[in-house]
Amino acid sequence: MEEVIVTSENPEQRDTSTGGDGARGPRPLIRQGLTVTEYTQGQLMSLIKWVESDGIPRTDDELLTELFNELGHRRRGIRMEAYLRVAIANLRKQAC
Repeated sequence: MEEVIVTSENPEQRDTSTGGDGARGPRPLIRQGLTVTEYTQGQLMSLIKWVESDGIPRTDDELLTELFNELGHRRRGIRMEAYLRVAIANLRKQAC
């Protein structure tokens, strides 16, 4: 499966195909390329739900990679990764 990296310069160029188990609905309207503190936990949780909506099983690291790509970040900053991990944990707590 070909990986497409979305940059803030090309927000329309994104791979919304699923490559398998299911289709995703429309991507949440979340700007790319913002700093970690400019995203709310609600926005990140919405994006996580959208990524997971295709039904493809992912490890946390695979999910993080997908989220970084969707947010237009080419490198995994420590603060951004921590913020995303909190959003993943919060979403999983809600699911219980």
